[in-house]
Amino acid sequence: GRHAQPQRDGVAMRPARRTARAGSAQGGFTLIEVLAVLAILAGAAFLAMPVTRGAVSGQALRSAASDVAAAARMTRAAAVRSGREQALTIDIGARRYWADGVFGPRTLPGRIGLEITVPNGEQTDASTTRIRFLPGGGSSGGKLVLSAGTSSAIVNIDWLTGGANVATP
Repeated sequence: GRHAQPQRDGVAMRPARRTARAGSAQGGFTLIEVLAVLAILAGAAFLAMPVTRGAVSGQALRSAASDVAAAARMTRAAAVRSGREQALTIDIGARRYWADGVFGPRTLPGRIGLEITVPNGEQTDASTTRIRFLPGGGSSGGKLVLSAGTSSAIVNIDWLTGGANVATP
């Protein structure tokens, strides 16, 4: 023939034939198998949801602690720059903090708890306290504990240097 190929020694090659027979299995999955996999995936997603919610509140906690520490650093810098004492005021009842002449009131997220430890004389009334920053860089010092669920973050403000840092126990 026109397209004849030379014959090789050995086993003769034949074109492969595939035929579908009635009732034979075609590759794929049954409806039961697909439903079983979907049920397993739905169960795994359901179990992972509380973990995800905890991660979000943990992130919100770290973010709030970082914001408070940054506010303390900003207040300290303003005291050093101006040569005048500046105060970071914290209103626990209203969940707000500010520094007059430095930045306006900022609010803590509602689900974050707050405890403050400051030296005697720094609590201005039942729900308001302050941390003073001196022109030389020092401060009255203080410790703010922010908490969400079982997680917490601590903002330490050093009395000697006025430095603020965040620690997670």
